[in-house]
Amino acid sequence: MTILALTFLSEGVMGFEECLALIIGAYLGTCITVVIGALGGSTIKKQVATSHVLFNVIFCTILIILFKPLVYLLKDIVLPFIHNNQVSENNNYVQVISLFHIFAKAIGVILFYPFIDRFKKLIERLLPIE
Repeated sequence: MTILALTFLSEGVMGFEECLALIIGAYLGTCITVVIGALGGSTIKKQVATSHVLFNVIFCTILIILFKPLVYLLKDIVLPFIHNNQVSENNNYVQVISLFHIFAKAIGVILFYPFIDRFKKLIERLLPIE
């Protein structure tokens, strides 16, 4: 999905904000694969799937709430640093979205890290090991 979104942005089929929103949505889309893999599996597999889904839901909710400031940050602060006159404006946007995609989950994990013990206890309460 990310590759399609970046291709659409590069070709001018999709705008910057739409592409960013689609990539955030793709983060949620990855959850279905983990959930399917955990169906009928052990409690540990279900805990992993639950933690993956909860992390992505929380992370994407924060990104959606902060969507307009995020667009401002990427377009007005990050874009000027990577602006390349030899490529089209859309390709500059592709580079910005690619950087966002690379660093977004890492930043999410860093922000989430202080709450990891509470999160672990929540998952264990929801799905106790039998």
